[in-house]
Amino acid sequence: MKKFLFISETYPSGLTGTSVKTRNTIQHLLKLGHKVDVACISFDTLVKKELKHKNFRAFAIREKGIRRFRIGWFWRVFEIIFTYKPFIVSSIFNKKVQMVFDALEEEYDRVFFDGFATLQYARKKDARYIYIDDEDITYLMKRRVDQESNIFLKIFLYTEFLRSLFFEKIKLSYMNQVWAIAKEDQKRLKTLSPAKTLLMPTLIEEQKNCFSKKSKDFIFVGTLSWRENYLGLRWFIKNCWSEISNDFPDSKLLIVGQQGDDSWKKLIKNYKNIKLLGFVDELDSVFKKSAIAISPVFVNVGIKIKVLTYLSYGIPTVSTKISTGGMASTNGIYLANRNNFAKKTKELFKKSDLRLKLSKEGWENIKKNHSGFALDLFFSKSKIFD
Repeated sequence: MKKFLFISETYPSGLTGTSVKTRNTIQHLLKLGHKVDVACISFDTLVKKELKHKNFRAFAIREKGIRRFRIGWFWRVFEIIFTYKPFIVSSIFNKKVQMVFDALEEEYDRVFFDGFATLQYARKKDARYIYIDDEDITYLMKRRVDQESNIFLKIFLYTEFLRSLFFEKIKLSYMNQVWAIAKEDQKRLKTLSPAKTLLMPTLIEEQKNCFSKKSKDFIFVGTLSWRENYLGLRWFIKNCWSEISNDFPDSKLLIVGQQGDDSWKKLIKNYKNIKLLGFVDELDSVFKKSAIAISPVFVNVGIKIKVLTYLSYGIPTVSTKISTGGMASTNGIYLANRNNFAKKTKELFKKSDLRLKLSKEGWENIKKNHSGFALDLFFSKSKIFD
């Protein structure tokens, strides 16, 4: 039996994209008979689903919410401009998490830094250190720079990109292994560190197939404050939903996710048949009503947990190609782009036999490529139990 410590950005509730990977990985290690502890921040603004096991401990430090960037903060020159750490990292630094890590790290066989911001807690090179890259934040910053039109935000994002590059080069030099969850991310990370860089499968819990030909709603699941979800879903509502709703007036768009602010309520007031459900504990209750899931995401790093979740419940999915990045297979997915997203969604809705076929393919895709067996093979390759 080995003893592992995870330093995580948030509590592993399994209710946001990144925490799904963390929770499922921890649960699998516990199932294999190992001891796992986690040190993290527990944000009051996120629903907390306790992970309970006799061999699991959580050192969760409560905070009200994630600090967000505001234009006015440009005046905080010394804090924001003259630091090597990007704001996306320093905004979730917690002294108590650092204290827990410093006090306990010698007890463990392996220490996992789970997420980009957690690298800030590493202060030395150690053969036990492993970095799990849930999303390639540096590349994401570069994409955000390219897309941003506000000159002040563009400048800020560019400095974030440069700081991210510098920060990861320093911190990755402390790691013994680096685990990427997408091939493209693995290629880039290999150039930054002499550490062994591996491609880690994302474990998704096996679910009962919820597909029914009689279902008639459309569904989107994701954290609504995350920029790429925010922009993609708003684009879909403004550019696609009216056309779809006019053709299928008995269908609704179900929006499921945490951290939706009042701007969402204001937006959907202008459209028919949209229901903002917020957090839903039992996803099968909404997936049973859903004919099609959507992932209108135009910037992607890592792997989209929302897409894997859709497929695990057997829901055929209309998705942009970029939203499938990192996946071993696109079985179960009906690909679309900006120009034909509405057309493809309507087309798939009309073809119930095709939806059934995609449902079966997607469900099998998860069983084959995102199972505990795939993770066991990876653990064997990484030699973390040696």
